[in-house]
Amino acid sequence: MGKVLSKFNKAHLKEKILAPETVEALCKYNFPGNIRELANLIERLVVVSENDQIQITDLPNAVTSFVAKTISYSLISEDIPLKDALERYEISIIERTLKKYGSQREAAKALKVDQGTISRKLKKNPFPKSDVILHK
Repeated sequence: MGKVLSKFNKAHLKEKILAPETVEALCKYNFPGNIRELANLIERLVVVSENDQIQITDLPNAVTSFVAKTISYSLISEDIPLKDALERYEISIIERTLKKYGSQREAAKALKVDQGTISRKLKKNPFPKSDVILHK
């Protein structure tokens, strides 16, 4: 993936990088068009993403919905207490919303909760960030 990203960065005079969770999502997705589809997606991300770091929220719906299904499945397939699974899912939703809106205040508005609730849940979060987002 790194060589493809470098190639398109050079071609479009950009210096984009992939966030770790974006790489993980791309690795989990089963590209029907194989390597060409992955290369086309990376080129599109280099061209249209607004930030220098390409986030998981920049990925198309086909990839993110697949990853979301993987998250949901991993939550129910693990032998963990219901309370822990619910907390993981809740934190996952909060993390994705924070990435989309950029602040706790805006995320709270979108989720229709108080900003203090978001802050409290994030401070209490016992899960590593990468575990929350993609649940290996």
